Amino acid sequence: MKRILGCFALIVIPIVLALGILGWILPDHWSVEEQVLVESDPAPIYAILEDVGRWPEWIEFNPPGGKYEASFQVRGSERGAGAVLEWSSEDPGIGNGSFTLTKVDPAT
Repeated sequence: MKRILGCFALIVIPIVLALGILGWILPDHWSVEEQVLVESDPAPIYAILEDVGRWPEWIEFNPPGGKYEASFQVRGSERGAGAVLEWSSEDPGIGNGSFTLTKVDPAT
């Protein structure tokens, strides 16, 4: 019985220590960035992207007649850098969140 407990301790203790160290090292917060290259005149696309109030019209998780339900709220300015769109949903696949436009450039 002592031998089984000893083997168990030799396996479990390093795993628990490794997970604890990993949890201590990893950051508390994370962020996601994505870039998409659209080969088109930037002006018509810019008009849509810089207006966060229009984002619910086309973002993927809120399709017309879709199965997901989310509510949206614009904070601060509706257009340009600093505009914030917040969403909330009871669907765990969507959850609650927000994004902020940090830079807008009509030429690109």
